[in-house]
Order: sequence, then structure tokens, then C-alpha cells
Amino acid sequence: MPFSIQRLLKKKYFALVMIMPLIFGMVGEAYNFLIKNRQKSMIVEFNYPGSEKGLNPDGSVFEISNLKSDEVLDRAREYMGSDKYGYDNEFLRSRIFITPKITSQSLDRIISNIQNDKTTAYLSTTFYVYYSQKNKLSKNESTRFMESLAKAYTDYWSEKYSENNDILSYNADSYNFDDTDYTEIYLILNNKVNSMIDYIRAHQKENRAFYSEEEMNLGMALKKLESFRDINLEKFYAMIVQNAISKDNYEYIKRIRYLLESNSLEYSKLKAASECSKKSIEEYDRKISSVAFVPSIDSKNNYYMSRTKTGLDDLAKQSYQDGVSAYRILQSMSEYSNLYNKFSKVTKSSEENRNMADKMVSDLSSELADISKEILKTDNEYLEHKTMDYMSIRLPGNNKRGLHLVVKFGLLGLMLALAIILIDEFFKNRVLENLKVLKSAFSSMYVSGEKRGE
Repeated sequence: MPFSIQRLLKKKYFALVMIMPLIFGMVGEAYNFLIKNRQKSMIVEFNYPGSEKGLNPDGSVFEISNLKSDEVLDRAREYMGSDKYGYDNEFLRSRIFITPKITSQSLDRIISNIQNDKTTAYLSTTFYVYYSQKNKLSKNESTRFMESLAKAYTDYWSEKYSENNDILSYNADSYNFDDTDYTEIYLILNNKVNSMIDYIRAHQKENRAFYSEEEMNLGMALKKLESFRDINLEKFYAMIVQNAISKDNYEYIKRIRYLLESNSLEYSKLKAASECSKKSIEEYDRKISSVAFVPSIDSKNNYYMSRTKTGLDDLAKQSYQDGVSAYRILQSMSEYSNLYNKFSKVTKSSEENRNMADKMVSDLSSELADISKEILKTDNEYLEHKTMDYMSIRLPGNNKRGLHLVVKFGLLGLMLALAIILIDEFFKNRVLENLKVLKSAFSSMYVSGEKRGE
């Protein structure tokens, strides 16, 4: 048949071109609404030292399967509302799928190693997590569940593997000093502040440029703690010692006397041990020590020639350690002796002095609690900044309408309609004629076969 535009504009063809894309577009929308929108994914990435070796930040073995653990799923259900989203963990686990991301370079390396009979291993640090809602006709909860799962795993991972800075926490109500003497209160507060200083100083060495939202850095936090220790605490201690203030002078003097005696005994033992080691070194046969070298291994597993086996090294080291310990005890004894001389002159502290000391303790405790809150807030922001890149979760945007799918299915319907029109208009008769010829040929073969059978 000759080509004719008018024939292609027949009403039935026009209706087909209009209806087919419409029907396929509706199918695409249904697919997007019932299937695509109920299947969600997220990308979980880890970027911390050791992640490429399959380790957690604390050095334990990393397992991505923890994302589907009861602890994480319980939290996710709680964030969703357990009554509203009452699936059990076993069911949810069956709907969650995790696959590692493998780069093309890594895949090529793995294939090359296998082909060359080399041992190969690949530990991914990026994972794809998929969740598919089973009941497609019920309310779409897949997006909410995926967001809850991401939050639950983030909280779980942060609590388990981020640093614990509870050492910076100080609550005045949690310390009861009613039965504690003032010099002991000083030691308790001083030790607490020193532990806080050591912790903050370690973080300051890691990052000196960090500033919190309130423009406070770790150096400023460190100075606040040092100022509290070196000025306020020392002022309190000096006042207590100068005025020999105690809640029970008699009992306190007994404790000081006991500490003096026990430290004196320990000092004598350490001093004697140090002197004994020194004499042993002097009496050792120097002719042997000059030639008796043995192979040894240092802390880095490197070999070196040492005289450790001859006893000289161990004796010198032991003598030094005993001497240092003895010197520290001697300093403590000097302090105890000073306290004993001061407090033994006072039978009982005046009520006025005790009230003044109690007020200072209350003020110091309140001040340290305020400093603790401020520093803890700064350090929490630092830890969040420090670990923000350790793990990240990316949730794709929620494309509810899925217009791209509607357009794709519509174009598919349009192409199918045009194909039907072309076949109907240009190939239909030829196809029918070929079918008739085939039918006649098969009929002839069938008749011939029956005649031969007779």
C-alpha cells in the first residue's frame, strides 16, 4: 500500500496513541506507588583509622550485621512507636538486606589475585542497606522506618564506640562530705580536678584549633580547671592547715601519726633496697661485665646486644626505681610531719572555723560543678566534631510522585502504540499472506502423509 499520512490519522490510530501511553503511565505510577516507594535504601560509610582493616575504633572486630541486632531494631521500633509498628525483630531482619560496596579497582585487584593464585581479601568500608515493606497495600511506613533505623544505629554506634567523658562530670549532690575531714576533702577534689585536667589536656593535644559554639576552646577549659586547682583549692587547703581546722582533731591526729609511721617503715625498706642494689653493682666482677654480652629484644622487637643477663642492667634499674619511690615517700612524710605539728597544738577546732570551712567546701563544690557542666558541654561538642566523619549515613530523598517512572512507562506505551500502527498499516497483509502460505503447506504435508499411510 502506498504511504499516506491521512491513513495514519485514522481515529482508531489516534485513540491508540492517546490511550496506550496513558495506560502505561498509570502502570508506572502504580509500580512507583506500590513497589518503588515501599523499598528504601541508605548508604552507611565508615572512615576512621582501622576501618579498612575490619576493626572498630576500640580495636574489636567490626561486624556490619550489628545493624540488624536486637538492640538496634528495638530502638528503631521504639522511635517508630512500638504499638503502631508492631513487627517483631525477626520479621524486620528478613526485610533488611545489606551489601558491601566494591569499587571497580578493588574488584580488578581481587580477580587478578585469584587468577595468580594469590591470597586475597577485601574489607569494605561502605555498605548499602535496603528495606522493603512486605504489605504493599498497607500504609507506607518504609521511609519512616529507614529514618528510625538510621537514627537507632547512629545512637548505638556512638554510645558503644565513641569516647566516654564521664570523668569530666561532677555533681555536688553525689558527694557527701559530712563524715570526711577537710584535708581529705581537699585531696578528693584535687584528685578529681587532676583527672579532668589530664583528660582535657589529651584532647587539646589532638586539636588546638577547635572552638565550641560558645567560642570556648579546650585550652580555655584547661586554664579554668588549673586556676580552680592552683588558686581556689590551694587557698582552702592553706586556710585549713594554717588554722588547724578539723571536724575531729583527736581522730585526725591519730590518722596522721599512723601515716607517718607506715610511710617511715616503707621509706626505710625502699632506701635499704636501693643501697643494696648499688653495693651489688660495685661488687660485681667488672671483667665479666665488660665481655658478657647476650642478644636481647627491645620493645620494638629489634635485636641488640645487652648485658641484661649479667644482672647489671636490672640492678641499676631497680636501684633507681627504689630511690625515686623512697624520695616521693620522704616528701609525703615531710607533709605529714608538718600537719602533725600544726594539728597537735589544737585540741578542738572552733565552731566559727568549722562553719567557715564548711562554707568554703560548699562554694568549691558548687563552683566545680559549674565548671564541669561548661567543660563537659565543650568536650561533648569536640567529641561530636572529632567523630562526625567516623560514620555517616546518607538517606536518599523521598520521590513520592516518581514522575520519571511515569514518563518512562508512558514513552514505552507510545513506542508500543506506534509499533502496532506500523505493523497494522505496512506489514499486516504481508504477514497474513505468509501465514496463509504456511497453512497451505502444512495442510498439503498432512494430506500427503495420510495417503502414504493408506
